[in-house]
Amino acid sequence: MKKFVFQISVLVLAFFSCASEIFAERQISEEALIFKGVRNGVFTIFGDVGHGSGFLFDARGLVMTNQHVIANSNYIRVQINDDVKIPAKLLVENKDADIAILLINPKHVKDINPLRMSMAENSTDIAFEGEKVIAIGSPINQTKIITSGIVSKVEKVAIISDVNINPGNSGGPLINMDSEVIGINTFLDAAQYGPGVSGSVVITRSYNDIQHAIDLLNGVSPPEFTLLPVMPRDQYPLHALKKATEEKKRETKSYYVTGMKSTGNFEINVGTPPYLYRVEKQTELDVIKKRQEREKKGAAKQAEQYDPYKDLKEWTQYAGYHSPVVMFSIKPKVGVTTGSLLLNVLGATVAGYAGTNYYGAYEYEFKADLKDVSLYVNEVQQTEIRRGMSYEPLFFWNADKYAQHTGKDMARAARLTFRHDIFRPINDQWPNVQLRITSIDKSDKSIIVDLPQRTIEQIWVDFEPYNEALAFQSIELQVDGITPEKFTLQQETEPSKNKKTAFRSGETASKEKFRRFNKDNRDKIRKGIGIEEIKYYFGNPDYIYESKLGEKTAKSWDAVVYKYYLDKDTRFKHVDHQLQNTFVFYRGANGSILNNWTLQYEFSEENKDMKK
Repeated sequence: MKKFVFQISVLVLAFFSCASEIFAERQISEEALIFKGVRNGVFTIFGDVGHGSGFLFDARGLVMTNQHVIANSNYIRVQINDDVKIPAKLLVENKDADIAILLINPKHVKDINPLRMSMAENSTDIAFEGEKVIAIGSPINQTKIITSGIVSKVEKVAIISDVNINPGNSGGPLINMDSEVIGINTFLDAAQYGPGVSGSVVITRSYNDIQHAIDLLNGVSPPEFTLLPVMPRDQYPLHALKKATEEKKRETKSYYVTGMKSTGNFEINVGTPPYLYRVEKQTELDVIKKRQEREKKGAAKQAEQYDPYKDLKEWTQYAGYHSPVVMFSIKPKVGVTTGSLLLNVLGATVAGYAGTNYYGAYEYEFKADLKDVSLYVNEVQQTEIRRGMSYEPLFFWNADKYAQHTGKDMARAARLTFRHDIFRPINDQWPNVQLRITSIDKSDKSIIVDLPQRTIEQIWVDFEPYNEALAFQSIELQVDGITPEKFTLQQETEPSKNKKTAFRSGETASKEKFRRFNKDNRDKIRKGIGIEEIKYYFGNPDYIYESKLGEKTAKSWDAVVYKYYLDKDTRFKHVDHQLQNTFVFYRGANGSILNNWTLQYEFSEENKDMKK
């Protein structure tokens, strides 16, 4: 028996020994090694219309992409990695070959190796059918991802492959197993069924453009060495999105700027994550009301209940949903043409004198056509995270018993994305935010629209949950300058029923109700003994202000931002949020949010002896 057990033990050890060797000998594919070596030189390219990909091919700051990626763009930006986005200049544009070469400041890429180009003389020598290749780019909402496949066919100016290419991949490199760029990923020949095939402009088409760009370098200065804002990598708190849709009444007028003031021949709307999600969900929530009533009547189990918030998942941030940003929509207004209006007035007048009925015919057009738009905060121009300039068609025909209505036109509109913190209050005041808009037919004259304070306040209120989330991620608890190692910060959605609270929800606390921690009781505090409630402020109390929407901002010492209690396990738990129908903004040194904070407290009635 002992011998049998011994043999089993030997076999088990042998199995784990072999398994360890197998895992230790795990092979990394050739494609993975190539991707690791070249990915730093592949960038995301942003134009006015959308985004694509590109790659560094010369250390002097030369970047290649497709011409259609940056077509009709006044502003071109290159994002090198998650944190670095920089301005770029268009150096060479070859519309026929769909090739563009950009110039960036070489200081930004001094530590990045340019991709190596294949120097074959013609397309027939550059690739062969069945050859393995990889594509690198930033499709849809992703950045720097790899797809692989084989060359299916080699044409005179294009390489056809089964590599997966999607919108956003355009301009990225097609690379062979020698780590050489053999093509510029350009188009997808999509099929109704199946994945389709991809096309890449053969790199030999760029040789003349490369030489032209190099010749131009001596006479062109690179863009300035500066950083531009990037899209946040986190998402707006999902629980706050759900809460925004469940509120019976919610402010909506603040987002429609055109409804509050004159905006010329343009319609201006502002969007924040909670507002946009609420608008998106309203129809669905209205549709399911009767279903929910039946569920309630029948005491339906949770598994049987319809969940309207099934789309609120953490992974959605990787698909580009619920980003913590502010969006502006600027569209030209639509109206009756002047000629059509005059003709109908004249026709109606004549018919009136004749005593007959008049059947009108009205033609509609865009009253403006967007050329450019910029956002200024306190007279300083702000760079948008993303800039989407699109052509909007106007094409319709309808009629009733009084008139027919037709519209045939096209104009440009814009969708701009900004960081939320540019709307924060500075030096005790809301910032002055301006949109400066020009129409293509009146490019020498700007329309200046001052954003209403009501809109700015609403933006800041909407981002309060996001600012809270940032605070929880970075806060460091200190008691008289000492950081207790055991203390952790946790949220609790419902107030504890076991704890007595000194203040009701919505009630503010005066300065006299707070006392600083007594240094003599520091040890007791660190052990969590005798303290029932903890209240604290973000920032220096001199920088805390309170205001109701639409009212003048006033300094206040009475703003209770959060209330926490300390339980026996020395954990801080969220009790409730104060300031119903009001908001608080936080400002630290140099205008930074949540720069520092001061902890205040109140002792329970049972521990009055601990008071100073």
